Amino acid sequence: MRALAYLQDAEGRVRAGHYSLPRSLRAGEVLALLLEGRQEEIAVTFPEGWTVRRIAERLEERG
Repeated sequence: MRALAYLQDAEGRVRAGHYSLPRSLRAGEVLALLLEGRQEEIAVTFPEGWTVRRIAERLEERG
């Protein structure tokens, strides 16, 4: 992957984050997704009245 990013002059443009990548993708397709930067989204709901500590626990649970 690193060699492909180098060859496409994309080394500094890969965006960090959490991604869900299907196993069927080829290296070029994976690189395109990492350059696009569309990350996996996680929905989290906080009921009214929760403390900061409870919110932190929920966030930890959800990764």
